[in-house]
Amino acid sequence: ALISSKIVARGNVREIYIDQRDILLEVMQKRAPYVVLSHNHPSNSCKPSVEDIVMTNRFATALNVVGSTLIEHLIICPNGTYYSFARDQRL
Repeated sequence: ALISSKIVARGNVREIYIDQRDILLEVMQKRAPYVVLSHNHPSNSCKPSVEDIVMTNRFATALNVVGSTLIEHLIICPNGTYYSFARDQRL
């Protein structure tokens, strides 16, 4: 069951800064055992950037430290397509 949904950061068309502490705080407050992250790519390319991959790995590691598991990270594109880190076995 979904425990919570929250927007933790907003960016511009080129980049976004996400402080992983904000997400970790939310996860710990909700005592969430599993986490799904998502973000959009304003272009129609859902291919993860190097930064997307690094950020996903950082969050997965940090979540494990506090007893939670990152089970999915989705990149959503305006044309209705998406990229799934779990589907591509990157988690």
